Amino acid sequence: MTRNLSTYYPSGLGGTDVIRVLLVIGPPGVGKTTVLTKIVNMLRQRGFNVSGMLSREVRENGVRVGFEIQDLASERRGRLAHINQQSGPQVWRYHVNLADLDAVGVHAIMDAVENCDIVAIDEVGPMEPLLTKIQRRRRNGTEKLQNNRSGRPLESKR
Repeated sequence: MTRNLSTYYPSGLGGTDVIRVLLVIGPPGVGKTTVLTKIVNMLRQRGFNVSGMLSREVRENGVRVGFEIQDLASERRGRLAHINQQSGPQVWRYHVNLADLDAVGVHAIMDAVENCDIVAIDEVGPMEPLLTKIQRRRRNGTEKLQNNRSGRPLESKR
């Protein structure tokens, strides 16, 4: 299921800018990450600079045992959470790897906010907002996006 939400805020040019957010929601295993990956590739083919982060299930013998995180720009990967991880905040039966979440996930998002036309974030679930630092950095990144908007419609760079 997809939902398109628009947030309006005053622009620096006296008009109103629109931030469009496409949410892809659904139960585990229905293909949300696959859909996001295809959208990112399609937008890149059309000339947009798109980056951010993906998170994917890690399975062993058909059973989900954790999640990995991937930076869309560098393709760097890290462990987001795993059932065998001994430290970090616990969400369900997984412990969150705060070091990789910050080094890969937060870095990917902040780099995309600073340098890209479109920021893609896969997994806005309960694992990521655990850190006040991450919440603060995301909020600061959103404010930078809003403050740097030119009031012009988003155009491909082709």
